[in-house]
Amino acid sequence: MWLPLDYYAYAGLFNFITTGIITFYVISEKPELKAARLFCIFSGEVAVWSLFYFIWLRASERAPAEFFLRTCMIPVAFIPASFFYFVTELIEKEVSPWVHRLNYMLSGAMALIVYTNLFAVGGAPQHLVFPYWLKPGLFFPIHMVHFVGVMAFAHCLLHRAIRASSGFRRAQFLVVFWGMLIAFLSGAMNYLQWYRTPITPIFMPLVSMLVFAMGYAIVRHKLLDIEVVIRRGLVYSLLIACITAIYLVMVLLIEHFCQGIMGYSSIIGSLVVSFLVAIFFNPLRERIQSLVDKAIFHGTPNELASDRERLLIEVRNSERMKVVSTLAAGLAHEIKNPLAAIKTFTEHLSEKREDPLFVDKFQRIVGGEIERINLIVQRLLDYAKPSPAQIASLLINELVQETADLVTSEAIKRQIVIEAEGLATATIQGDKRQLKQVFLNLLLNAMEAMPQQGGRIEIASKLESGNCLITVKDNGKGIAPDALPHVFEPFYTSKSNGTGLGLAVVRSVLDEHGGSIALTSYPGRGTIAVITLPLDAGIA
Repeated sequence: MWLPLDYYAYAGLFNFITTGIITFYVISEKPELKAARLFCIFSGEVAVWSLFYFIWLRASERAPAEFFLRTCMIPVAFIPASFFYFVTELIEKEVSPWVHRLNYMLSGAMALIVYTNLFAVGGAPQHLVFPYWLKPGLFFPIHMVHFVGVMAFAHCLLHRAIRASSGFRRAQFLVVFWGMLIAFLSGAMNYLQWYRTPITPIFMPLVSMLVFAMGYAIVRHKLLDIEVVIRRGLVYSLLIACITAIYLVMVLLIEHFCQGIMGYSSIIGSLVVSFLVAIFFNPLRERIQSLVDKAIFHGTPNELASDRERLLIEVRNSERMKVVSTLAAGLAHEIKNPLAAIKTFTEHLSEKREDPLFVDKFQRIVGGEIERINLIVQRLLDYAKPSPAQIASLLINELVQETADLVTSEAIKRQIVIEAEGLATATIQGDKRQLKQVFLNLLLNAMEAMPQQGGRIEIASKLESGNCLITVKDNGKGIAPDALPHVFEPFYTSKSNGTGLGLAVVRSVLDEHGGSIALTSYPGRGTIAVITLPLDAGIA
């Protein structure tokens, strides 16, 4: 006994909805990325095929049914070429442009003969639960070999890339490989019907595994450089929509089954049965949703939001302490100098306390040196103790210059020249302590990227379209191209003693101030960081 025709029809509709959503989401997030555009072409073809698959199985007459079956084979003809192109771009494999051209030419040739007997022959009798299914034409085997062969070869390339990669890239390829493989095998079962085998494509809903795979890879492994905030992410909504769609399909199928047993035909009877089935299955839907939350996202949306906020606080505190230790080491001699002066004066105080000139000089110099030590200690405390943001009007040139002064002694020790001349006089709204931490992290990173001795850091700024753009440029070793997309990820670091938190905190602080940061790096020649902060509208 086979599943009813409606099961396959609504499986097609379900696949159309899910693949359509992921296609729209990816192209709206990364329209400039070639791999993202190629994926959207491929997934869009799957969506169009799924839509016409649904329309074909809902057709009540032979002529339109055969027309829609032929039509749904047009995107199928292009799927292997598009998927192969997407895979080669994703794994960055060099392939001759002629390979892609020939692939698409063969797909186009098959699409051109879809409505002819060369591709398929009409008027075939019913097969299993399908009332209208064409028979293969003369060139249909060529299309089938092209489809299966190219898809299999693309998966082989993905498998090789998995074995040759590690870390994030390996995780990305692994998820895409298995998701696409399950979707491919599930959809390819339809070819068995063309040759009248007794096996129906019962796994049609698993075509949407490519959606789950892409969604999971995007959320967990930033596939296609897409970042998702789980609490507001469309990927989470997409997964829940898929669960709800499966739930609705189950309700419709069971109602259809009950209708066949009980023999009722009224709309009221259908509504009553659907309502009862929905009540029974609703706890199941909620349980499935909970399992998805726990298994894929390791928590419910509220739990994830809470964990994210807690992690952010921990990251900031950890990074603040790292900066404190760096400052303490760099400013140690700054405290030694005033202490040496105070010690010298106190040693002569007993013998010269009657000398008014000495007492006056003692009060003036010792008082100044104590104030200097107090200022240094206060700067350290500003970074060490957590405190709420203190938003105020700040002059960006003074803020940058003060931060540069903090690392001057360390720069001199390393023979690094810090040039911060001619900074734009601009006013912004922000927390002085947090923004200092931003510039301090960038300067420390630039200094660590320098050779053993010597180097140059240039700080410049300009005003543009209501924003202040601050550029920090160094001539250090630069950042590797494969590491550059990940440098803002918490705990990602290429340093043996690094925490991977510095730039994550930088981006977080700038986000809270309505700003942004962009990095450009040239391995062996240096890195350029461009910070954008909005000007104070009330003053500008």
